[in-house]
Amino acid sequence: QSSWDIANPILPVERSPVVGRREAFRARRRGQGNGTAKASKSASERDDRRADNGAEKKRLVKRHRKISELNKGILEEIRHLKAEHPAWGFRRIWAYLKFQKKLEINRKRIWRLMKENSLLVEPNRKLKARRQATTHKLRSIEPNSLWGTDMTKIMTNEGWAYLHVVLDWGSKKLVGCTLSRMSKTADWLDAINEAVNMQFPNGIKDTLKGNIYLVSDHGSQPTAKKYMDSVKELGFQQVFCSYCNPKGNADTERIIRSIKEDLIWPREWHSFHELSEAIKKWQYAYNEEFPHSTLGYDTPCSYEKWYLASVS
Repeated sequence: QSSWDIANPILPVERSPVVGRREAFRARRRGQGNGTAKASKSASERDDRRADNGAEKKRLVKRHRKISELNKGILEEIRHLKAEHPAWGFRRIWAYLKFQKKLEINRKRIWRLMKENSLLVEPNRKLKARRQATTHKLRSIEPNSLWGTDMTKIMTNEGWAYLHVVLDWGSKKLVGCTLSRMSKTADWLDAINEAVNMQFPNGIKDTLKGNIYLVSDHGSQPTAKKYMDSVKELGFQQVFCSYCNPKGNADTERIIRSIKEDLIWPREWHSFHELSEAIKKWQYAYNEEFPHSTLGYDTPCSYEKWYLASVS
């Protein structure tokens, strides 16, 4: 022994009963016996016991959820909506069934049924945009006060088709939607004229002139002299979104994305006429049936009627 061991002998320390019980409990949890001097079963014996009883335990623990007749009917409605609108999530499915179909149903039930049947829209984190704070955009809750217009192109078997849209930012109503084989200034004006005829069939009154803002980007068509003169003659105040500001015309860009996700991308378009007819049907269904969370899950036409009736 070293001089340190002789000068500092190691004295036995009594273990407290609490520590002893804790170690015995841990030993039982590890399958090493009951913490006493009695020898525990070997590891091979424990594995055999688990193999014998594993299947029976799983059968006893597993629960089989029986789908009720009500849930079967709801699931059929969900499958039908998902077939027509693949990009719809459980919130919009729930809003459509509750406010359009008048079904008293909980949103959690819709989420559970869609999750169990693999009908949820899987999020793609790679496509999540990282945005920095930019200038604020115009906002409105009043119909016919703030409109936005833009263009996108769609491939068909007959070549490119150009879609021009006009959206009412207050009511989210798609007031103008025209398709053309080219994207000239006259084609942009056709969408504006359709919007005016839809919202003001008797003509724009003098009291409304100067009170409607039209938002667009700095493209060659919205900045053309013919376009600007025509918009000014209608009494609109033309507003251009600022450079490097993706939120400047975000509401109009969002409706274009909805058209592509819901109608364009899931199908293949053979002719220009076929696409034009489908877009007109989709525009009507969107304005009359599509619920919006920003409108309290109301449709654009219903919100417009409610607002005009409330202020009259």
